[in-house]
Amino acid sequence: MRRSMMKEMINKYSNRIFFTILLMLFVSVTVSAQVAIPPAGSGTLGEPYLVASLENLYWITQNSGEWGKYYEQTADIDAVSTSSWDGGAGFTPIGNNFIKFTGTYDGKEHFINALYINRNTTNYIGLFGSTCSANIRNLGLTNVDINGGHMVGSLVGYTDCNSSISNCYATGDVGGVRSVGGLVGFNNESNIFDCYTTDTVNGDNYAIGGLVGDNWSSTISNCYATGGVVGNDYVGGLVGDNWSSTISNCFAAGDVVGNIYTGGLVALNSQSSISNCYATGDVAGSTYTAGLAVYNANSTISNCYATGGVV
Repeated sequence: MRRSMMKEMINKYSNRIFFTILLMLFVSVTVSAQVAIPPAGSGTLGEPYLVASLENLYWITQNSGEWGKYYEQTADIDAVSTSSWDGGAGFTPIGNNFIKFTGTYDGKEHFINALYINRNTTNYIGLFGSTCSANIRNLGLTNVDINGGHMVGSLVGYTDCNSSISNCYATGDVGGVRSVGGLVGFNNESNIFDCYTTDTVNGDNYAIGGLVGDNWSSTISNCYATGGVVGNDYVGGLVGDNWSSTISNCFAAGDVVGNIYTGGLVALNSQSSISNCYATGDVAGSTYTAGLAVYNANSTISNCYATGGVV
């Protein structure tokens, strides 16, 4: 009798434990699942897609045929669950080397918090991986944790074809190999206005900058970067490699550590113009270091200064 009662109790509690474990697994999967929900709207200028949730953002990543449309963000978005997406690789960038984002995204002064991307062997990494003739404005990214290969930025990995970024900001950590920036990895033939980052930026190789890694044939104005920057070659507090471009009314305040060509504001400045800018961070490098700009070839620098220590 006692044995049968004991056996019954064991079976009862075993079943209860089993179903509890199943429930926990179900809840865990449900919380971390990637769910695509189409945003309201039709994606036109008069009726843009209204992005109100992380599920709406995920829908954009999964529908490349809509990457040329108009978007407006209507609420702040918590992206903390992206750290568990795609086997730990996190969020999939909107736009890549094959299909670029060519639309307009207006954040409407809202932000996306805790966006996570960990794709160390993948290029074109950021909320937007690659853009062409795109317009991104009025958007904040807070507490980002983003890592990639080449062309890595918190907002955009690679801008091209006269894209425009305005009134945007980012905070957090960004890392990569080459062309790594706190906001944009590689800015090519495009414009960045009224933006800032406090990101800590780390790059293993070439062209690492607090705001932009590579800035080619482009314009940056009314922008600043205050986070620390660490890299190898061409490392700058604001921009790593500035070529055939214009930088005006900008500053960098973070400490900069590099190996070869390390500058408080810009490392390489070639065939370019820098005006009304300054740098206040300390600069440390093994070969060729400067408080403002290291390599200044066929370029002009006017109304600029640096106050940080240089070693």
